Amino acid sequence: MKNKIICLLIVALSIVACTAPPKDKALTHEDKAEIKSEITAIVDSIATSANELRTDYFKKIYWNNEEFIGVDLTGAHSYDEYMKETDEMYASMKSINFVEDQLSIVVFDDKTVVALFEGKAKGESKDGVKMNLNNFNASMVFRNIDNQWKLVYTHESAEQEIMMPETDSTMVEESM
Repeated sequence: MKNKIICLLIVALSIVACTAPPKDKALTHEDKAEIKSEITAIVDSIATSANELRTDYFKKIYWNNEEFIGVDLTGAHSYDEYMKETDEMYASMKSINFVEDQLSIVVFDDKTVVALFEGKAKGESKDGVKMNLNNFNASMVFRNIDNQWKLVYTHESAEQEIMMPETDSTMVEESM
C-alpha cells in the first residue's frame, strides 16, 4: 500500500511538472526576431498613419487606459488628452512627412518591448506655416495586453523649426 501511494505521488508530481507553464522561459532568437518584426510593422504603421494625417490607427494601437502616458513637445498627457491633441494637430495640417533614420528595438520578454525611433519630419499647416522637426526622437514602450501589442508609454522630442508664411500687407492688417 505504501508503495502504491509513493507511485501515485510520483506520477502526480510528474504530471504537474510536465503540464505547468515554464517559469521565465528565455525567448529564442527566433522568438525575438518575430516580436521585433511585429513591433517594426506597428511603428511603420504609426508613421504611415501620421503621414496620411489619420489618427484612427493611433486610437487602435495606443493603450486606452488611465495608466497610459504620452509625453510630447507640449507636456505629459493621458490617453484622452493625447488623442485630443493629436486629432487637433493633424486636423490643422495640410501635410506631414516623417522619415525614419533609425529604428532600434529591444525585446525584454514576451510582454515588454522598447522601440526607439530616430528621424525627422517636414510639415505644413493649412494656414501655410511650415515646420521642420529635426532630430525627431520617439521612445515607445509596448506591452502585450490580451495578445495584442499596445503602446503604453511614448516620449517624443525634436528640434522644432517654424517658418511663417509670406504675408502681404492685407494679411497683416487683418491679423492686427
